Amino acid sequence: MIRRALSSVSGAYFGVGTIDDLAESDCYDAILLCGVIEYILSERDDFIEKVACHLNEGGIVYLETFLLDEKNKECYDFCVREGLPHGTLLVKGGDLAVFHDTLEGINELFSRHFSLEYSSQERFRTWKGFETEGYTAIF
Repeated sequence: MIRRALSSVSGAYFGVGTIDDLAESDCYDAILLCGVIEYILSERDDFIEKVACHLNEGGIVYLETFLLDEKNKECYDFCVREGLPHGTLLVKGGDLAVFHDTLEGINELFSRHFSLEYSSQERFRTWKGFETEGYTAIF
């Protein structure tokens, strides 16, 4: 994706890394969180605060994430029995966990630092080809 962006937009900086890799002074006009927030299982508020600190005034956060979807009820229930929060899914043989939040939960999390400019809900396809509830937002 980065190579594609570099070839189509000259003079822009594109990078991939963790929020902790950024210098304090690194600020951006747009921060893309595509398939990211569901992997932040703890300290989610701290993560969003760091995103806000690295955004230029007037900049945007583009979010794409999966939402809590009752089609996954059986998997969520299994994780609850394992002592994990409702909305958690174990993937890749249980080596990795993701958290599907509610629409209200996502908006509440982001509204502490950003104003919602645009949003839509649609069906997203997962790695395994399943369809589930998805959410796209610009803050």
